[in-house]
Amino acid sequence: MSLTRSDLEARRLQQIILQSGRGVNVLSEAQLQESLSATLKHQKPDSDVWLFAYGSLLWNPIFNFVEQRVGTIHGWHRRFCLWVPQGRGTPDNPGLVLGLDRGGSCRGIAYRIAATDVSLELPLLWRREMVVGCYIPHWVSVFDGTQKLEAIAFVINRRHRAYVGNI
Repeated sequence: MSLTRSDLEARRLQQIILQSGRGVNVLSEAQLQESLSATLKHQKPDSDVWLFAYGSLLWNPIFNFVEQRVGTIHGWHRRFCLWVPQGRGTPDNPGLVLGLDRGGSCRGIAYRIAATDVSLELPLLWRREMVVGCYIPHWVSVFDGTQKLEAIAFVINRRHRAYVGNI
C-alpha cells in the first residue's frame, strides 16, 4: 500500500492496522493530539516548523511544505530496527523498516512547513508516523552546511515491542 494524503485524512492507516486483528495498540486521535501538543509546547505560536526526513518521508512526503534543505543530524543514525507486519512484511513474517536509532549521524531532508499550514499538516504526519507509538517525536539540530535548523524527527521508541535490538 502506498500511502496517500487522503488515506491519512480518512484515517485509513488506523483502520487497516485495527482490522489486522494482531492486537496492535493504535493510538487514539486524543493521544496523537496530546503527543503533538507536547512536542510543540516550546514552539513559538504562529511559527514555521521544520521536519527532518530520513526514510519514506523522503520519497513520499504527502504533506505540504514551502522549503526543503539537505542536512545532517548528529547523535542519530538510520537503521533497520523496526518490525512491521504490513507493507514490507506479513503478520507471520514481519519485515524491517528504518528508524532513527542512537549514535552516529544521518543525512536527510529538512522540510519547512509554513506557520499557516502547521495545524493541518502536523496532525496528518502524526497519524502516519505515530499511529502505533513505535516512534518518538524528538527535536534535533539539522546542519545544512551554512546554518543550524531545529526540526522534529521521528526517532525509534526503544521500549516499543516492535523495536529490534542488535541483530
